Amino acid sequence: MGEPLFLGIVVGCGIGMLACKNGQEMVDNIPAILGLGIKMGAVMELIPRITSLFIEGLRPISDATRELISRKFKNSANLNIGMSPALVIGHPTT
Repeated sequence: MGEPLFLGIVVGCGIGMLACKNGQEMVDNIPAILGLGIKMGAVMELIPRITSLFIEGLRPISDATRELISRKFKNSANLNIGMSPALVIGHPTT
């Protein structure tokens, strides 16, 4: 019951039902409401996996940067480096 997929389906269907004006519109839009629930469940299942892949791609960059900074600045033992997944994408605007 607490899985992201199940929660996404429940929340997506709930949002779809709340978007309807009355009961008749809700009955007429059952396929669209269920479709929204399935899409929301898929998003809640896939986003953490995709994010972990981006983070895994950033790890070598972070390690190399931390190493470079530790050589340049001797008192930087507890330095944290923040990076955005946009670095991995490689799009010119990022």
